[in-house]
Amino acid sequence: MIQKLVPLDTELYDKIFQGELEGIPQDLRLHLKYDRLSPGLKELLASEAVRVFKNEYKSHKNLSKALKSAVNVIIDLWSHLIKKAEPLVNKYKPLYIPPKMLVGIGPKAKFVDKPLYAEEIGCWIEELKPYTFITYWFKFPYDIWPGDGAEYEPWSIVIEGEDIIEYQARTHWRIVHIDPRLVLHADSRPLMAFADHAHTPVPVLDIDSLSKILGASYDELLVKPEEYIGRVVDFLDKGKPISVEKLSEKSPNLYSELEDLVSMKKYVKCLCEGFIKFYKLNHIVIESDYKVLIHVGPSRRYPPPHNPLKERWVNKPIFVSCSI
Repeated sequence: MIQKLVPLDTELYDKIFQGELEGIPQDLRLHLKYDRLSPGLKELLASEAVRVFKNEYKSHKNLSKALKSAVNVIIDLWSHLIKKAEPLVNKYKPLYIPPKMLVGIGPKAKFVDKPLYAEEIGCWIEELKPYTFITYWFKFPYDIWPGDGAEYEPWSIVIEGEDIIEYQARTHWRIVHIDPRLVLHADSRPLMAFADHAHTPVPVLDIDSLSKILGASYDELLVKPEEYIGRVVDFLDKGKPISVEKLSEKSPNLYSELEDLVSMKKYVKCLCEGFIKFYKLNHIVIESDYKVLIHVGPSRRYPPPHNPLKERWVNKPIFVSCSI
């Protein structure tokens, strides 16, 4: 007796979503189980698998063969998507200065002169025409101090056609829009740094561009970085090359204008920290050769204690006329 197709479709869809379909590679099953794939990708894989399953089952009335075809199409499509994205992901992945390591547990932990490397780096790719967003998720073992739980920090690249038109990061959940012309690059790869405290991601600013914009000498920029770098940072719609969104406008019941201001000021300090590290310290670590898990990011189903998906990580770019 042939089973009804609709319940089988639903069961297959659920098994894919739960990472329970036999035959799928173990790493992909875990990414599905924990819901870690790029936005919309899980649905794409499941829909394509169900389509192939239905066609195969209708043609041959063989459940085992139809399921095998569904598994094969998931494997093939997943492999195709990874290979398609790999050149783009590696071309634009940032070089980064890791934060200092904290040793100890809780508030008594102290900084030591050792880098804290990201223990995992994944990326999500979102197509929001005409833009492509590549968000690199850097996972660190803790946020404020060791023992407080893993955290993810996003760094996003906005591409239109072949051009980078904007970088985006976050400061206390607020999206920061960054003009790419102000950022130091090695070929097509931006240079960024993570703040020692809480690992806020910031671009390393190009001292030549900064000097021209502000009419300041290198010495002035390096002696008083906060005074000068603060001049290129402001809230959205103020026309600055680094523009911070206000959460108080989006969710006034949850966030205040004072919190917005404090977050922006802290971001300026983090920018200065990255700037000084690169241009003044004699010995710094710059990580460039690392593996990126393509189409894999934080778990939606079992988020870490510091849920990185509490607020949006990308938004519509504002520097649409800028490109490098």
